[in-house]
Amino acid sequence: MDLDSQTARIARALREEHFCRTGAGWFRLLSNSMRPLIRAGDRVLVQRLGAADLKRGDIILFRTGADIAVTHRALKIFRMNDETFVLQKGDGGPGAGVIHGSCVVGRITVVQRNGKVIDLHTGWPRLRNFLLGVKNMALYRVEEYLFVLGKRLRQSRILGRLGFGKQMN
Repeated sequence: MDLDSQTARIARALREEHFCRTGAGWFRLLSNSMRPLIRAGDRVLVQRLGAADLKRGDIILFRTGADIAVTHRALKIFRMNDETFVLQKGDGGPGAGVIHGSCVVGRITVVQRNGKVIDLHTGWPRLRNFLLGVKNMALYRVEEYLFVLGKRLRQSRILGRLGFGKQMN
């Protein structure tokens, strides 16, 4: 193991230890998946929270692998077979996915951009966050409906070609 990777591993371990002890921590975002509200390069303050304590519309940080953290919006929190799952989607991209509740690191409460601190739970940022959440959830519903509609149309065309869609006289 070279010195740079060892230093990075130690720094990550210290950051995680600090997060576990204090229940909050700053993270820098690398993607625009939550644009326009949160952009690549922004720092976000994450409050440690379990999936069961989330609310629909919360912006969450979750892990997809050992070193990969993602910021998306929680569209739905549900239980299945006594386990918690989160339907999540980025505001800036298409498609949604389901993650296990144990992958959730916490909820984003503050964004820092160019030295300016934006509290997502007060004033205009709260309203903007809410409206973007409503838009994101509505778009997901439309995408889901169009997917099902397209699937049904494809099935009916296939059945029609096989002669099952024709009326009998």
